[in-house]
Amino acid sequence: MPAWGAPPPAAPRASARAYAAYLRGRLAEQQSDWRSALDSYRAAVLADPGAPALHVALSEARARTGDLPGAEAEARKAIELDPRGPAAAEAWLVLGRTATIARRPADAERALRSAVEIQTALAAESIAPPPVGAQLSNLVGALVARRRVSLVPAIAGEYGRLLDRHRGVAAAVVTSAAPLSADETAAIQARIEVLAGATISLRTAVDPALIGGVTVRIGDRLIDASVRGRLERLRDRIVAGAR
Repeated sequence: MPAWGAPPPAAPRASARAYAAYLRGRLAEQQSDWRSALDSYRAAVLADPGAPALHVALSEARARTGDLPGAEAEARKAIELDPRGPAAAEAWLVLGRTATIARRPADAERALRSAVEIQTALAAESIAPPPVGAQLSNLVGALVARRRVSLVPAIAGEYGRLLDRHRGVAAAVVTSAAPLSADETAAIQARIEVLAGATISLRTAVDPALIGGVTVRIGDRLIDASVRGRLERLRDRIVAGAR
C-alpha cells in the first residue's frame, strides 16, 4: 500500500458479507480513497471479527489515514487471532512500519524480526509459498544495523515494481477531472490492456484542472484525452495558422 509500498494482501477467508466489504475496500485502495477503504474494512471486520486478514487490512487503512494507535490495535488483534500464520506476519510488518513512523526503532526492529521469523517458519512448514527467507532476514538485519529501517517502504515498493516487470504487468496511471466510478475504472483498464497488450496494474488520480476526460500514463507514454489537452491542441493550431 503506496507510502507503505507493500504488495496487495492475499484474499482473506471470510464470510460472504465480509468478503464483499473487503472487495469494496480493495477497490477504494486502487482509487487512493483511503477514507472509503477504511469504512469498507471496518464493515468487513464487523461482519466477520474472527478473520485475522480483515484486521490486517483495517490496520493498513487506519495507518494510511493517520490513526497509528488504531492501526497498531488492529494489527495486534490479527496476531492474537493468528499468532503464527500469514496474517500475523503481515500484522508484524504493519507494526514495524508504524513504529518506524513513530520513531520507535527498538519496537520496529522487534516487529520486523517477528515477521521474518514467522515467514521463515511458514516456508519451512510449506504452509505458504516460500518468501525470500534467509535473504529477507539478512536484509532486515542490515537495515536495522545501519539504522535504515525507514527505507523499508521504498524497498518494498521497488520490489513490487520489479515483480510486476517479471510477471509482465505494466503500471498505468489514469488521471480524471473527477473521481471515476468502479464501472468506469474497469472499462478504462480493459481498454488500456488491449492497447498495451499486457496486464495493467492501474492507479487512479484526480486533477480538476483537466476540466473533463482523462489522461493515461503508461511508463513514459502519455495519452491525453482530456478537455484541457484538446483545448491546448486547438490553441496551438490556431496560433500556427495565424503565423
